[in-house]
Amino acid sequence: MEFKDDENTTHIIPSNAKIVAGAMDVLALSHFGLKSDSVIATMGERSASGSNFGGKYYDGNIAFKEIGHENKAYEPSLFPADPDEAERAYLNEIKGDLSKVCSDSNYYCSEVDWTSLDKNGWPDFIFIGPFYSSLVKKDGDFYGNATKNNVPVIFLTDEYAKDTSAEVQRDMVTVAGRYEELALAMGIIDSAKVIEDKKAMCKAAETFSAATEVAHSRGVRMLASYMPYLKQEQGVAGAFIPDVGSCPKLALMQMLGAPIIKHEHSGSYWENRAGDYTAGSGDFYANNTVSVNEKVPYNVDFWLYDDRVTLDFLSAEFAAHWPHPALLAKQYSYWTASGRIFSYVHTAEYLTIAAGQLSKANRVTPATDCTKVDTTSMDVMRKLKTGQHSCRHVIPIPFCAELMAVTEGVTAESANKGGSSDKGGSSDKGGSSDKGGSSAAATTTISHFIAALLFLGGAAL
Repeated sequence: MEFKDDENTTHIIPSNAKIVAGAMDVLALSHFGLKSDSVIATMGERSASGSNFGGKYYDGNIAFKEIGHENKAYEPSLFPADPDEAERAYLNEIKGDLSKVCSDSNYYCSEVDWTSLDKNGWPDFIFIGPFYSSLVKKDGDFYGNATKNNVPVIFLTDEYAKDTSAEVQRDMVTVAGRYEELALAMGIIDSAKVIEDKKAMCKAAETFSAATEVAHSRGVRMLASYMPYLKQEQGVAGAFIPDVGSCPKLALMQMLGAPIIKHEHSGSYWENRAGDYTAGSGDFYANNTVSVNEKVPYNVDFWLYDDRVTLDFLSAEFAAHWPHPALLAKQYSYWTASGRIFSYVHTAEYLTIAAGQLSKANRVTPATDCTKVDTTSMDVMRKLKTGQHSCRHVIPIPFCAELMAVTEGVTAESANKGGSSDKGGSSDKGGSSDKGGSSAAATTTISHFIAALLFLGGAAL
């Protein structure tokens, strides 16, 4: 069947196609019906960056090394986006691993040994989703040799076509819809399962949207962050605050009514609160949480913490060091930067967990009024100023109302209608998401961290 990727290239996908793809993209496609024997090899990390699975902890943020997370028991409940036992078993069935030097490091893994394909055989196509956009560049050897061997490379992105002066982000559901379309073109789709997965996700979206209504009624405001980073003075954190409009998962939350505060947009994905990336240069204060240059208050009642810093963020040591009211009240939920696993299954899980936490939150910082936004699209954040949050503004997931209204005997054809809505992208990207490279060397270094920070397609850091 034909499939047009996000480079506007039309590919003819053969039956029983064998593929090479990023490990998390393989897991996402497995939720749509991909069998492990259809995967020649994976690339990238096979476990979430920041976890301590298998007794390994990379310590990419270098903040509380003395805690010794690598010596503590791995708790799967702390890492919902990490592969579960069944998913790890699935990955273990795939013997090809182009990133053997770092795939088990529990950190961003950019090493790809494509030369093994010359010996073991090339796939029918290589699939590169948004999370792995830096691993196969069109001017790189991997892409060049794939082309030489007549192996097409299918690219999917988390952005809409660049048909305006500013890129507009796709939300999480829309990107997952593109994975569904690819699975359909591959002829692997498990239609009955996908119908149920969509229904579960729609229900989770409904639950999360209801939680945002409660949050608005209580005056609760949210902010996402990657922190702590490096050693800082008491009461100070090194941090990075993401642009909501540049992350599919945050865009979806905004779309469903989340009262997320607009950060100080400087033309890049992150608002840098880590100074010059050296210890002691952070400037995010627990008792005076303001924007970096404008010094506009960030009255945060609920944190969305980057799951790559889970173990430090949830530690008693960080709460004692950075006693922000919302942190002390344990009003927070995890967030996976740049989406990572683009499936309805993962989206449902994420929204369900976030809804459960958000519904219990109360205002713990000074009250602020919401800002009315006159819009019918996901450009809400463009119309806000630093420190503002919009009044509750909900854009329903396009296919949910129809899907939830049909009977259990719905046909796969009607359920698949609207798999990818390409509606409801989010606010402006303001220039570049800075998708660069990174390193996964055995020893953590500041230079490696900065390189990883610049990679947004794989949400390195």
